[in-house]
Amino acid sequence: MDYVFVSNATQYAGPGIVAVLVTKGYRVLCHDRSFAAKEMREQFARNHHITCLTAQTPNEIFAEIARVGSVKRFVFNDVHANSPKVYCEIDTEEFSAAFKALVDFPFELSKRA
Repeated sequence: MDYVFVSNATQYAGPGIVAVLVTKGYRVLCHDRSFAAKEMREQFARNHHITCLTAQTPNEIFAEIARVGSVKRFVFNDVHANSPKVYCEIDTEEFSAAFKALVDFPFELSKRA
């Protein structure tokens, strides 16, 4: 079974992307941090007629993909809370979290894609 993978499916452009892909007849496989909660995962899958992954790390995501089917296309919908600030007001923890969400996580996913 071939899928299109969408990361962060409940956030930013995710819901719209998922809706368009489903409307166009694609089989969609989704990741989202909220899918760690069974009820969130099941509700999103039911509402959008897609498959949701429980996995949260790149290694776990690709292990779960291997059990479900294969992915031919990827949509990296990278999101992170944005609080515009003057550069000198951004603390290291905030910068690290943004880097992990917007650079590190999608980079790790794309290396395995």
